[in-house]
Amino acid sequence: NLDGKMSNSSSQVYKGVAEGEYVVGLTWEDPAANYVKEGAAVEVVFPVEGAIFPGESVQILKDCKHPENAKKFVDYMLSEKIQNAVGSTLTVRPLRKNATLADYMTPQSEIKLFDNYDEGWVAENKLEITNRFSEHMETSMD
Repeated sequence: NLDGKMSNSSSQVYKGVAEGEYVVGLTWEDPAANYVKEGAAVEVVFPVEGAIFPGESVQILKDCKHPENAKKFVDYMLSEKIQNAVGSTLTVRPLRKNATLADYMTPQSEIKLFDNYDEGWVAENKLEITNRFSEHMETSMD
């Protein structure tokens, strides 16, 4: 039985865990991994039931003024050199599958992913999902 608290600020979740205010927090990987990178006494844990990783991307805007330069930029951003730098120095996931990954990041092979994540369905049902989550939190705190 843990006393739960819902925060209106996503940053308060990972800050609160890192500062010892909360035992656990539900947040996204990037800011939590940054605390691990900086040496905080925290750990990023993924649900054994499965997690989602909505697609990350680099994109070119339709009808941009300089499409050839935009294509060169995308090629540069997706190059092995840059993707290895992203994976080994930042707290976001590189876009290349075999890019170097820092030791403070959980290897993708150790994260169970859901097979059927439908972003459109989630977007359409966001209010219902949020309400159901809030109801479960309220019930578990009673």
